[in-house]
Amino acid sequence: METKGKVVGVIPNWLNEQNIVTIQVRLELPYTFDNLESLDGLKDKDIRVELKQWREPRSKTANAYFHTLSDKLADAMRMSKPKMKNYLLFHYGQKVRDEKGQLVVIKTNADEEQLISRTDIHLWYLKDSEDGVPMYVLLEHSRFYDSLMMSILIDGVVAECKAVGIETLPPDEIERMKQMWGIEGLK
Repeated sequence: METKGKVVGVIPNWLNEQNIVTIQVRLELPYTFDNLESLDGLKDKDIRVELKQWREPRSKTANAYFHTLSDKLADAMRMSKPKMKNYLLFHYGQKVRDEKGQLVVIKTNADEEQLISRTDIHLWYLKDSEDGVPMYVLLEHSRFYDSLMMSILIDGVVAECKAVGIETLPPDEIERMKQMWGIEGLK
């Protein structure tokens, strides 16, 4: 179950580190006794908990706009479309991090051009390891971005397009799209 909610209380327990966090959530209507019973059935069981700030899901048109501009840039720069997408995701997108917040890095002697031109996973060269083996950072697929992440990506791609003379949407239209995504005032 994923829903929007608020942390309304925190009671620390320093002795056994079993803190009490009270969360108020909205259950989508119509909810039934079955839905409430399934929640009650989780009581006193171990559950996976992840709390992070709520962001409205972004519009699918944002990802389509990213891919359109990326393809135009690839043509202008005479670069393969997958390689251009990976370049843009590396410079303006999100890097995958593990549960400790560390970048997920792949160390391999595989052909660099093939690695950074893949579409099933997104990789970009990071640096050579101490033993001289190239390391590549794993990049998040743009289809999983929230509105803020997508807005930052689009801003970077628009800047790259303008630098090489590719026409983009007018700034007021981009701002209108950001407002639709729930992002306002980002530059």
